[in-house]
Amino acid sequence: MKAKELLIVSIFAVLFIGLVFSSGCIKKGQEEAVVAPAAAIWQGGTQGVAMSFYSNMPPAQVYEPVQFNIGLLLENKGEYVVESGAARVYIEGINPDIYCLNTTNMTEDCGLPGVKNCLKNTENLSAIKKISDIEVIPGGQQLLIFDDDDLHYTVDIPSGSIESTILARLCYTYHTDAVAAACLKQQIFTQTTGTQACEISGDKRVQNSGGPVQVTRVTEIPMGSQRVGFQIEIANQGAGEVFNKSEVNNCTELMYGDMNIVNISWSISGIPTDKNIECTTCQGPNKNYVTLVNGRNTFMLTVKTDAAPPGAYIESLDLDFDYGYRQQITQSLKMIAVPEVGPKYTSATCPTS
Repeated sequence: MKAKELLIVSIFAVLFIGLVFSSGCIKKGQEEAVVAPAAAIWQGGTQGVAMSFYSNMPPAQVYEPVQFNIGLLLENKGEYVVESGAARVYIEGINPDIYCLNTTNMTEDCGLPGVKNCLKNTENLSAIKKISDIEVIPGGQQLLIFDDDDLHYTVDIPSGSIESTILARLCYTYHTDAVAAACLKQQIFTQTTGTQACEISGDKRVQNSGGPVQVTRVTEIPMGSQRVGFQIEIANQGAGEVFNKSEVNNCTELMYGDMNIVNISWSISGIPTDKNIECTTCQGPNKNYVTLVNGRNTFMLTVKTDAAPPGAYIESLDLDFDYGYRQQITQSLKMIAVPEVGPKYTSATCPTS
């Protein structure tokens, strides 16, 4: 059974138990407990893929003729599988020609024409997996090493040292799932006797899978006799930048219009999506994405309830978010002169194969 299916089963279980123990009566103030997800179906968190410099790759200081490596450890700390080739690491801050950096000879080469400073993951980075409240299986890891067997400084340093800052930039596509309990009713304003299973209006608790983009608030609003709205607030809660996922191959040269784009899809159990659910504030010809402003956006979904069964009932509002993500880390590198030795190569004689 899928995670979102487990959620709605849990919701109905809680609802049934509440009705039994209250002799068929749900008191005012208990609505939040009923419509809230009953148990955490995801581990959650605000990270996607974490990146760190591997130990001594590079070292803090290197004597100019000595070869060295740059190693970046990728670890998936969210709940979405990053498939092979979907994550790319670029090395910036040093001149590839002067340092003999040429990743086009490596098996992890990004395959981008003219790009010599990029490697990609060649293994799936599995998502973390929640087993229980006290047990979580860690996500997948891969170590990417910029070595090429000849990575070193190729210009003679007469004396002293030269300090540089190596910048590693990581770009990848990611996905966040979110779910909230929607209260639906065919005739929104019809007065009925007896206890209702849920309230049409008000804030609904929401659960998110682990990822940088998170739903921070869901508010249900009556919008007509047979229409309800869901005001949904999302935010970039990670340490990096959101961008249009279709531009992942160009993530080092993103334009302003490429930034902060989050693609959205949605569904509600029992409600046909076509023409019954729409995003009135989304962008694009298909009304399926939003642009974050200062890391946030609030959009509105409207739902026609005329096809819903009679009476108030709870269904699962499922939200899916797709986006590109970019983050970076830096490390200092000091090249120390050894005058009596000098560099092994000049920049014109760096190995090409």
